[in-house]
Amino acid sequence: MPQELGRLEHLTVLRLWGRLLFYENKDMRLMLSGSIPQELGLLQNFEELDLSWNALSGSIPTVLSNCSKLVSMDFDSNTLTGPIPEEFGQLERLQYLHLAMNNLSGPKPPSLGNCSKLVFMNLGGNTLTRPISEEFGQLERLEYLFLTENSLSAPIPPLLGNCSKLVALALSSNNLTGPIPEEFGQLERIQYLVLIENSLSATISPSLGNCSKLVALALSSNNLTGLIPEEFGQLERLQYLVLKENSHSATIPPSLGNCSNLQGLYLQNNSLSREIPSFILPNLIGLDLSFNHLTGSIPVFFYATIPNLTFVDCHNNLMSINLSFKLQANSLLESLDLSNNNISASFPWAVMQLKNLKVLSLANNFLSGGLVLDFGDYANCSMQSLLIAGNIFSGTFPGSIQLCQELKVLDLSDNNFHGGMPSRLDGLLVLKGATTFLTLYIGKDETYGVLVEFNTVLSYKGVISATLGQMKALETFDLSNNYLTGSIPQVLLSLDSLGVLNLSRNNLSSPIPSGASGVQTNTLLTVAALFPGNKGLCGQPSNRSCAMAVGPSSPQRVQILHLHF
Repeated sequence: MPQELGRLEHLTVLRLWGRLLFYENKDMRLMLSGSIPQELGLLQNFEELDLSWNALSGSIPTVLSNCSKLVSMDFDSNTLTGPIPEEFGQLERLQYLHLAMNNLSGPKPPSLGNCSKLVFMNLGGNTLTRPISEEFGQLERLEYLFLTENSLSAPIPPLLGNCSKLVALALSSNNLTGPIPEEFGQLERIQYLVLIENSLSATISPSLGNCSKLVALALSSNNLTGLIPEEFGQLERLQYLVLKENSHSATIPPSLGNCSNLQGLYLQNNSLSREIPSFILPNLIGLDLSFNHLTGSIPVFFYATIPNLTFVDCHNNLMSINLSFKLQANSLLESLDLSNNNISASFPWAVMQLKNLKVLSLANNFLSGGLVLDFGDYANCSMQSLLIAGNIFSGTFPGSIQLCQELKVLDLSDNNFHGGMPSRLDGLLVLKGATTFLTLYIGKDETYGVLVEFNTVLSYKGVISATLGQMKALETFDLSNNYLTGSIPQVLLSLDSLGVLNLSRNNLSSPIPSGASGVQTNTLLTVAALFPGNKGLCGQPSNRSCAMAVGPSSPQRVQILHLHF
């Protein structure tokens, strides 16, 4: 920055923020570098100084405190270092102070509490230390206070409850300890209270139920304990309640049913127990209750009567969920994860009617029976991820799964499927390169067949065709713990994106295809996973001589030839 700016004695506004341009497929930043000139402190008529989004370095000049008429100071997103000048407490007219996303360090000057006209203060994204200054409680006009992503410690000062005009308070990603001050219940105008990723402890004060204008309350990733206050049911404007990753216990309060504007309810990773209350949240979009101790069933209306619900995650609970519900085909539900529960039923074919459903995980339950219906009956199937591993499904492999042509992840492992591989899988668009099939798990079942290269489609006995070579986006392929025989197709080693190939514990035989020990350098192929339990495989990199290889585990005739000379 030119020092000559200090000669513009009548200058009142200086805006030199950096610009991000996109030119010829390149991001271009037009920005200032170097330090902030000391000469700017000579501008007695300065009212607004904006140097944000540049590459300014060095410390903030203390002499800027001489600009007594300053109303707004914005140094956001630079690389400034050192402390915030204590002298800034002399800027009695200052209303807007934005110093976020720099490398400022040291304590926050308590003198900022003298800037009685401050409305907005953002010091986030620095390395400021020590406790939050109690003097901030003197800022009665303060509406926005952001101190996120620093190294602040000690308890939150209760005097912040005196900032009665606060609309948004964000103190996340620090080292704050102790309870949430009960005095926060006095913040009648507060709309956004974000205290995530600290070490706050004790129970949540019921006084927060008095903050009737709250829109978002985020207290996740702390050490909070005890009950979720029933008083939260008074927060009729609340849209997002985020209490995940704490140690809340007992039940979900039924009073939350009064929060009719709630769009996101995130209570995962706690110790909540008992059944989910039967309340209706008509505007709910996302629900995450995973990793708790909840029992019973999710009320049917969560699926059937909430028009905008797109995300439900209740995995890792103790729920015996009713899957026989009826659903509207035009439901917006995109992701449903009920894995790791106590569900005992047959496959919920009604779910396949949801034309927007992308992810379905029912893994590690007690689902049984065969997948006897034809996936082709569900023409709207837009499934991208189907995870039903770790159940007790039986019968033959559901070949009609190929008709879900957008599948990227398919995990059927750890079931009781038997018989041959499906007669066709090349119906998946992924085989034609039209989409990105990423993961296929069919391990630990009783599928048998021969793993050979073939010029046509898959045979019922499990022949895998050379069309596998067209699955260019395949990253994980697991056929372990089956009864596959034959050789390893050379085509499997031509899949450039393949990161994990697991064919272990089958009855594969013959030499390992050339190139398996030096697969394309742009892959992370787990070569070692090819060999355990396949006694007939030989050659590099197995370190087993083909002359000594054991054939597949099937009855063989032994011929002995004696040659005498």
